[in-house]
Amino acid sequence: YSGVANYSSAKSNWRSARRPSSPYQARRAKQTGSGRFIITFDDGGNATDVSAGQSTGSSILDQTSINTFMRWKCNPGAYHKVVVPITYTLSGAQL
Repeated sequence: YSGVANYSSAKSNWRSARRPSSPYQARRAKQTGSGRFIITFDDGGNATDVSAGQSTGSSILDQTSINTFMRWKCNPGAYHKVVVPITYTLSGAQL
């Protein structure tokens, strides 16, 4: 991903970045997985698009990630795209 920041180096510029929570149906089905999502931001720092660079292997977990990351905000003009790795375990989500 050229010209794309990674999550760990971008942490200081987040205005709002809630961690996705594992949905009940995924926990009940013992679904786990790791993926990488690419968040695109506008000049105001609002997420405008999220795509799966690498799926978690679960459509429920992928959709939860996308829905959560679409609400993320960074400082205006800080980033155009950020790659966020995520791992869902039975105890929750780690970024």
